[in-house]
Amino acid sequence: MQFANEYDIEDWVRRFAADPVLRCAATTLSSLKDAVNGCSDGWPYWPAPARSAQQLIALLADADRAERRSARHEVTPADLDRAYRPIKAFRTRYGAKYGFDVDFHYPAVDTGPPALTLFS
Repeated sequence: MQFANEYDIEDWVRRFAADPVLRCAATTLSSLKDAVNGCSDGWPYWPAPARSAQQLIALLADADRAERRSARHEVTPADLDRAYRPIKAFRTRYGAKYGFDVDFHYPAVDTGPPALTLFS
């Protein structure tokens, strides 16, 4: 089981700020960490949220290793959505009980140029 320390999460938020998909992954993981820190002993001490975030942590850690090797690592919005599913289940199971919510971030969808209308 991979674990991301709070420092790792904040580092990913800073380093992946320019990548639309990885930025969303890192900020969502940071939101989960902040929510857990707000209602329990903290992110390092409650294993359930870290288990739910395993796919997301692996996605970010793989991208981190690839970036450090100057290799190309493509993460798609579908990969991000798959990594969010266990976190959504965790939020559903424990969110109301412990009074927290997680903000899920998604990359912006480019719809292309606006359609021309008669009055534009």
